[in-house]
Amino acid sequence: MEGTITAIEPQQRRGGKRVNVFLEHRYALSIQIELADSLKVGQFISSATFGELCGRDERARAMDAALHFLGHRPRSEREIRTRLQSKGYSPEILDAIVARLAELKLIDDAAFATYWVEQRQGRAPRGRRLINQELRQKGVDAAVIEQASSPSVDDADLAYRAGLKKARSLALLDERTFRQRLGGFLQRQIGRAHV
Repeated sequence: MEGTITAIEPQQRRGGKRVNVFLEHRYALSIQIELADSLKVGQFISSATFGELCGRDERARAMDAALHFLGHRPRSEREIRTRLQSKGYSPEILDAIVARLAELKLIDDAAFATYWVEQRQGRAPRGRRLINQELRQKGVDAAVIEQASSPSVDDADLAYRAGLKKARSLALLDERTFRQRLGGFLQRQIGRAHV
């Protein structure tokens, strides 16, 4: 698509972060406001420039989506790739965004694995084997998992802390049911063969 820019209008629903660009009085594309700074009404846009603008806008939208996803908690590289892929971004865009995030040190599987282990040991106690399984599901490399996994963590201590929390909710049950449910819970959470 090519033509002369006849209007550049801010989008109301996006809070002024995007603008609609019209070529020859027809809607042509929507881009981020930062990309539209170099555009002026009356400027001719060639097909090559139009394609370049679309590509730059797609990369910017993918970066915004990745940053929003990272805003909640650290993520593994595979989690970022999976999320962006589910939003329909091309493999080339995925590679560019992941490379940029790694360059900015916003994704680092080793740091993510360390974070994950600390969170699981502190807030939601789980055994080392179960934590390692969760990290594998998130796409973290086995060598990175091994390095982040702390051999000094005592599964018995984790089981005790997790069991204390769960025991409160089971306190009104008879002793046999209490033992069965608490034992099952600990096996699932801590990943031990016997409690």
